[in-house]
Amino acid sequence: MITIDHIVLNTVDVSISADFYKKLLSVELENWEEYIDHKVKFPSLRISSTFIIDLFPPEMWSDGDESQLKNNLNHFCLAVDSKQWLKIINYVQQSAIEIVKGPDVYFGAQGDGISFYVKDPDGNTIEIRKYS
Repeated sequence: MITIDHIVLNTVDVSISADFYKKLLSVELENWEEYIDHKVKFPSLRISSTFIIDLFPPEMWSDGDESQLKNNLNHFCLAVDSKQWLKIINYVQQSAIEIVKGPDVYFGAQGDGISFYVKDPDGNTIEIRKYS
C-alpha cells in the first residue's frame, strides 16, 4: 500500500494559511514556535499520525517575488469520518467560506463518497470527503 506522507503548499502568508487549516480541520500546528524563532524554515499541520501539510513561506519558493505563486496543484482530497465531515461543513457554512463544488457523490481511492470542495487563502482546492 502507498500512502501520502505529506504535501507542500506554497503560501503567501503562512499565518493566514495556518489559521485557515487549523480552524477548518481542527488540527494541530507543528514547529510553529520554532518557525517564529527562525529555527526551522516552515511549520507543518498534523493531519494524522502519518500525514502532514507543510506550509512554505514566500522565501522558500518566490525569490522575493510573491507574484510567482502558481496553483500547480489541481486539488487534494482529505477523507474524514462522517462526524468530522459534518463538523467541517458546518464550520465552512458558518464562516461564509464558499463551497466551490458539491456536496455530491464523487469517486475516490475507496470508491464513491460524498465530497465538497473549498479553496484555501492561496487558491488551493481542497476536497473534503466522507465514505459511508
